[in-house]
Amino acid sequence: MTKSENIELKTGDFKSLEIKETKALEEIQSKTEEAAKSKNEKKYSFFSLFRYSDGLDKLIIAVAVLSSMAIGVVMPLMTIVFGEITTWFIMLSFFHQNNIPVPDTFKETFNAQVLQDVLYFVILGFASFVLAYLMMSLWMITGERQSKRIREAYFAAIMRQDIGWFDTQTPGELTTRISGDTQLMQDGISEKIGLCIQYFVTFLAGFVIAFIKGWKLALVLCSVFPLLAIAGGFMSFVISRRSQKGTLANSRQVLLSIGRHILIQGAITL
Repeated sequence: MTKSENIELKTGDFKSLEIKETKALEEIQSKTEEAAKSKNEKKYSFFSLFRYSDGLDKLIIAVAVLSSMAIGVVMPLMTIVFGEITTWFIMLSFFHQNNIPVPDTFKETFNAQVLQDVLYFVILGFASFVLAYLMMSLWMITGERQSKRIREAYFAAIMRQDIGWFDTQTPGELTTRISGDTQLMQDGISEKIGLCIQYFVTFLAGFVIAFIKGWKLALVLCSVFPLLAIAGGFMSFVISRRSQKGTLANSRQVLLSIGRHILIQGAITL
């Protein structure tokens, strides 16, 4: 049998290999879903992610939380100042559109109020910059400090294993898990928490300001929130399903590529 015939014979097994790999991936996915739904699965609270934080980290987290809440309040306040500036310019345009001379008293009041609102706007902008810098930097610092301890604890736990345990692990899996898993935990305990707090406080502050400035209009606008919640939930469901299918497809392609490479190399060596 020639080398080309061996290659044709080996490549004829690609279809059966693809079927086997597909079944294996589906079986792995089903077992993963069953394990996730199991009642015996050990669950951890959100605050347990911070169990590797020390006293300094807790202080940094406290300041970062306050900064996140403060910047969440600053953003709606900017809309109030901007709205007041817009109102004064609309009042001024009323005189020009109707060819009415602008009274001197109105000019003085207009200049004083606009300058005051602009000053407020500058102060809020500077405060927003400082608070945003504090929020992002402090959350990233404490996240990096905690992830360093997590990696050290992970490595120490690996070193305590028996020598036979390492034979059951695939090459490169341990280093990948140390870097990849700890990076996921770092993302979950760093600046993303600050952004969540900021957006939540902005949401609440916007409600409070809306009901103070015009409760009737705010009450009317609240009627569309159930529709927005339904649309957001449906979008999250679709995105999560598409993400799972994409991950499964990528895994299938990687396994098939490895299988084809092994078959081709085996055929060439014959």
